[in-house]
Amino acid sequence: MSGRRNTVQTNETMITELPSEILSRGRLAVERTQAFYDRLALEYADLYESNPDYAGVKDRITSESLARKMTLGLGCGTANKDGEGIRRTCKHFKIAHTYKAIRSFMEGL
Repeated sequence: MSGRRNTVQTNETMITELPSEILSRGRLAVERTQAFYDRLALEYADLYESNPDYAGVKDRITSESLARKMTLGLGCGTANKDGEGIRRTCKHFKIAHTYKAIRSFMEGL
């Protein structure tokens, strides 16, 4: 990996081990995960109003809270991807509705 290296100074030693490509990928992953969350929250808000299967849920959890829970769960492999909100979000970002594609999108790969 070539590229500018970033230096981190600690109290005891200097670490010069993080290539800028790694830091860029990290920023992209944060941005993509945030974009996925934002879109998923919008989709859940719409589903709360338009889909009777989701209408009862809005009294227990906000669309933002549900989107956060699902986004984090998808990232670590503990959430079910088969709901309509996730299906719509994948369609919006033009990614396959698979765990692998969702994680790759959120990781910035």
